Amino acid sequence: MITSKKIQGFYQHYNFPKKQSGVVLVAALFLMLVIALLLIYMMRTSTETYWSGVLRIQQARAYQAAQAGLEWGLFNVNPAVAGACPASPTTLTFAAADGDLAGFTVVVSCSLPAVPYMENGVVVPVFELDAVSTFGTYGTSADYVSQHLRISVEG
Repeated sequence: MITSKKIQGFYQHYNFPKKQSGVVLVAALFLMLVIALLLIYMMRTSTETYWSGVLRIQQARAYQAAQAGLEWGLFNVNPAVAGACPASPTTLTFAAADGDLAGFTVVVSCSLPAVPYMENGVVVPVFELDAVSTFGTYGTSADYVSQHLRISVEG
């Protein structure tokens, strides 16, 4: 029969440590810290990925708005009249009815070069059109985008 004295003697003979308290608590706190840091990293990464996608879409829309401004300028150029650029600069604002381009502002400028283009001794009008589209306010809007397009067209 095993008595309590024999059990106590067994533990004393093999020098088992006395109760260890708090070791599991330290390990659990360390594990919780590692998991919390991992969650913070994942949240930051997902937020940055989201905003990166939003800005890519907005940049594509800014390009389309600037392209629309150039097409408006091309439509209003009148090569039959010497130096017939549309009123420059002209500001176009896309309204809610314009779908994905709502909120964009496009400034379209038209000019003729200072030195006329000559072809076979004949002056050929060359119109230079600039379109700058913007969304939001620089420095205050998180989703601010801007696109600048320029073309030269022979009249």
